[in-house]
Amino acid sequence: MRRNPMTADKEEAPSLKKRAVTGTLLSVGNVAGMQIIRLAGNLITTRLLFPEAYGLMAMVLVLNQGLQMISDVGILPSIIQHERGDERRFLDTAWTMSVIRGALLSLLALSIAWPYAEFYGQPELFPLVILASTQGFISGLDSTKLATLNRKIELGRLVAVNIGGQLVVLVVMVVWAYLSPTVWALAVGAVAGDLARMVLSHLALPGRNNRFAWDPEAAKVIFDFGKWIFLSTLVTYLGLRFDIMALGKLEEMDVIGIYNIGQNLAGLPVLVTGQIVIWVLLPALSESFRDDQDRFGENVRKARRILNAAGVLMVAATAIGAPAFFYLLYDPRYHGAGWMVQLLMVPAWFFFMQETSIRVQLAMGDSRHQMFSNVAKLVGTVPGALVGFWIAEVPGLIIGLSLGSFMGYGTVCYGLKQKGIPIFVSDLKWTFLGLAISVLGGATPWIVGPMLGVDAQLASLVIGPIVLLPYALYAGRLTLRAIRARPRG
Repeated sequence: MRRNPMTADKEEAPSLKKRAVTGTLLSVGNVAGMQIIRLAGNLITTRLLFPEAYGLMAMVLVLNQGLQMISDVGILPSIIQHERGDERRFLDTAWTMSVIRGALLSLLALSIAWPYAEFYGQPELFPLVILASTQGFISGLDSTKLATLNRKIELGRLVAVNIGGQLVVLVVMVVWAYLSPTVWALAVGAVAGDLARMVLSHLALPGRNNRFAWDPEAAKVIFDFGKWIFLSTLVTYLGLRFDIMALGKLEEMDVIGIYNIGQNLAGLPVLVTGQIVIWVLLPALSESFRDDQDRFGENVRKARRILNAAGVLMVAATAIGAPAFFYLLYDPRYHGAGWMVQLLMVPAWFFFMQETSIRVQLAMGDSRHQMFSNVAKLVGTVPGALVGFWIAEVPGLIIGLSLGSFMGYGTVCYGLKQKGIPIFVSDLKWTFLGLAISVLGGATPWIVGPMLGVDAQLASLVIGPIVLLPYALYAGRLTLRAIRARPRG
C-alpha cells in the first residue's frame, strides 16, 4: 500500500533532519578528534625533526594526493547519490572498481618515483615515493561499508574508524621519530594509518564484506557519473596543490616545510566544513532532491546560511589566533607560519564557498559544473601564484592563489543561478562580515600590544576572543534556531 506523498514527506523530514543534525555533530567531532591527534603528533615531531623533513614529506604528499585525485572516478559520490546505492551487487561492483583503481594507482606511483625526484633535484624523494605508492592500493581495499554509513548519515562507527587510524599514525610516527629522527617517521606513519583504517573498515563495521563482482549496468552508472568528477579532480589537483609544486622549484625545503605546516592550519576551516558537506550535506541534499524537488532551493538556502555562519567564525578565528598559536606551541623555527596562515585564509575562504556550493550541483546529479569551476580555478591560480611570487615571493604567491579560488567560486555561482538558486549576493555579505572581523581582531593586537609593552601574539589572546565573542553568539543562535525549527509540510 502506497503512502500519501504528503504524509510520507511529513514523516520522513524529521528523520532526515535528525540524522543531519547528529551527522553534523559527529562530523565536527571527527575532525576535532583527528586534528587534536595530529596536533599532538606535530608538537612532538617538530621538536625531533627539522623543517626540511616536513618539506620533503609535503612533496611526497602532493604527488600522492595528485594521483589519488586524478584517478577519482566518483565511486563514493555514486554510492551516496544513486538510487541503487544500497544494492549489494552495485556495492560489490564499486568495490571491485576501487581495488583495480588502487592497484593501477600504486603502479603509476612506482613508475614516476625516479623522474619526480630528479625533477625537483631531491634524491631523498625516490625511496619516500616508493613507500608512499603502497597507499593507493591499501586505500582501494577500503570496504564500501564506509560509503554506506555515509549515505545513511550514520556516522558514529565511521568516526571511530577514522580516529583509530589516526591514533595508529600518531603512535608509529612519534615512536619512529624518537628512535630515528628522520623524515621516514612521517612516511611510515602515514602508510600505517591507511593500513589500519582499511582493516578496521572490514572488521569493525557491521554488514557483509565485499566480494569481487561486475555488474555492467552498475559500472556504467558509476563511470557516467564519475567521468566529470575524473576530469574535475584532474584540474582540482593542479589548482589546489600548485603552490607546493611551484615552491618545490622556487624555495628551499625548510621554507616549504614551514609553509606546509601553516597551510595545514589554514585548511582547517575547509576541512571541518568539507567533512560536514561530504558526510552530511551531500547525502541530505541528495535525499531532499529525490524526495521533494519543489522545496530543494529553500533547503539549500537554509543549509548555506548555517554553513556560511560557521565558516566566517572558523576563518576569522583561525586568522586572528594563528600567530599566537605558533608563538606559544612551536619552537622559533616555525613561528613564520603564523603570518602565512593569516594570508592563506583569503584563498581558503573562497575555496570554502566553492566546495560548499558545488555539492548542491552534485546532489542534483550534475557533476559537470564541478569540472567547470575547477578549470576556472586553475586558470586563475597558475598565473596568479607565479606573478605573485615574482612580485613579493611567498606572500605574493599566497595572494595570487586568491584569484584562482575566486574564479572557481564565481563559476559555481553562475551555474546555480541558471538553475534558479542564486547565492552570490548572500555570500558577498558573509564575505565582508568575515573580512571585517578578521582585520579587526588580527590588526588590533599589533597596535595595542606595543602600546602596553606586551607582545602582539600574547595581546591577541585577549583581544581576539573579545572581537569574536559577539559574532560567535550570533552564529550559535542562528544554528540553534535552525535546528529547533519545525519542518514545513
